[in-house]
Amino acid sequence: EGYARVAVEGGLPVAMGENMRTIWEFRHAVTVGKIAFPEPDVTNCGGVTPFMKIA
Repeated sequence: EGYARVAVEGGLPVAMGENMRTIWEFRHAVTVGKIAFPEPDVTNCGGVTPFMKIA
C-alpha cells in the first residue's frame, strides 16, 4: 500500500516485482498497489509459462 501512496501522491509511475513469485502477488500489486510497470523475473516466478501469464 506504500507503493500506492507514492503513485497517487507523488504522481510517479511505479515499477516493482522482481522478487514476487505468483500471479496473485502481481494482481494485488497492480490493483491495490497501483503498480504501473510490473517487472516479473522469469527465475523467481516459476519459469516461462508463469512469466507469460503474468505478462
